[in-house]
Amino acid sequence: MKNYSILKTKKFALKNMKLISLREEDIEKIRIWRNQQRSILRQNKIITKKEQENYFNTVIVPTFEQKEPEIILFSILQKGKCIGYGGLVHINWKSKRGEISFVTETKRSKSNLKLKQDFETFLEIILNIGFNILNLNKITTETFEFRKNILNILTKKGFVNEGTLQNHVYKNGTFHNSILHCFFKEKFTNLIDASEKNILFTSISQKATTIEQLKNSTKYNVNIFGINSDFNCVGKFFVDKFWKMPLLENLEITKLIKFCKKNKINYIIPSRDGDLAYFAKNKSLLQKNKIFVMVSSLKTINTCLDKISFYKHGKKSGLPIIHTSKNIEEINSKKYVVKERFGSGSKLIGLNLSKTNAQKYKNMLENPIFQAYISGEEFSIDAYVTKKGKPQGIVIRKRKLIVNGESKISNVVRNKKLELITKKLIKSFNFSGHIVLQVLVDSKNCVHILECNARFGGASTLSIVSGLDSFTWFIKECLDQKLGKQVKISNKTLIRYSKDMFIN
Repeated sequence: MKNYSILKTKKFALKNMKLISLREEDIEKIRIWRNQQRSILRQNKIITKKEQENYFNTVIVPTFEQKEPEIILFSILQKGKCIGYGGLVHINWKSKRGEISFVTETKRSKSNLKLKQDFETFLEIILNIGFNILNLNKITTETFEFRKNILNILTKKGFVNEGTLQNHVYKNGTFHNSILHCFFKEKFTNLIDASEKNILFTSISQKATTIEQLKNSTKYNVNIFGINSDFNCVGKFFVDKFWKMPLLENLEITKLIKFCKKNKINYIIPSRDGDLAYFAKNKSLLQKNKIFVMVSSLKTINTCLDKISFYKHGKKSGLPIIHTSKNIEEINSKKYVVKERFGSGSKLIGLNLSKTNAQKYKNMLENPIFQAYISGEEFSIDAYVTKKGKPQGIVIRKRKLIVNGESKISNVVRNKKLELITKKLIKSFNFSGHIVLQVLVDSKNCVHILECNARFGGASTLSIVSGLDSFTWFIKECLDQKLGKQVKISNKTLIRYSKDMFIN
């Protein structure tokens, strides 16, 4: 068997796949597969056996000894059997780029599941060869627009869409566009571990957008396990696997650990205030079982969930947290806000109330507290805090349209004053992972911190697409990988709206 002299390693393996230099014994199988799949390949005519042998001997064989071959192709093996071939073609050594080629046996290519498994594993191997061994800078692909499954995999793996060649190919009786993608070495060097990750996302409820963002934003190949106590929740249609779990207060931690081990889950992301104390309390035990949770310490969680404790702690640290009290007489204001002391402040909130109405409204709440009502611009501030308590990134979202306490229209803004206050708050509290700060800026440009949710928020997806890569950073920290430099934030706008989905 001939090997490429440019490659010191003769075989490359990952999971159940092995790549070796293209073998002569496989070229007849490849010829048959290519002829059968002409409708999805750039090939238009039938290749004869003689033409295939001639191509292998005159084009492929010489490349084995070349210092800078234009083509590097491999036989793809599974359990010793050739299931396809692929590699890099049109290699330009001066510009350090090459294009991916990939074909599997016809029966496998018609199975969406097998094609997905084969192509994802092949990509991980070929990107490693291209960037780490051949030292290429850019790897490209060209895909016909009707190959949706391949396009979805490229997007999921982090390939960048470079554009469209309009009406570029004539296939199946009509013209089709070709979609161009690429992957740069700089991005690949950050993907130290591209193996599959199973993530448990709690209280999925109606969090379809957040689930989709978790799938698409992380640089890893992830499977999302969603849990909720309501079997009929909307979120179950958006996760890879759903578990109707008991209420957390009735869930023994040993049962959760058993579920995670059975399903090879190593990462948990709580998405509800009511989940945080449970996971913070059990964080150390879970970590001993190699299950990592994106949650701060129990002390920090309890401080943030209790608005009076949050106010007192912030006041000691010199932070502009809004005066909060159980006694309305301690609040000097013409108008008042009444809300629950514990949990999310948007639930059953009474806004812009007179003193008399505020005192009446408190009877509707279980643990009422009072704050001054202040008009001004509202901001949500997302931040990712490392295990060492350092901010990896901060994104400020201006809340332009708020419905029932939820931001429906937001846009990213830059505000040095708010960034400095956020950094001071992070230093004061023992945060870890993703946090969301609710802030109001009045007409005199005075900042009032309303509350802090030590978790991922509903509209935090805007921060993710703007560069705050919290999910990837969380996994990297769990794997003791470097996070790199702090991110540059891009300005984007989020519009949250309802969307229909149809299933059979």
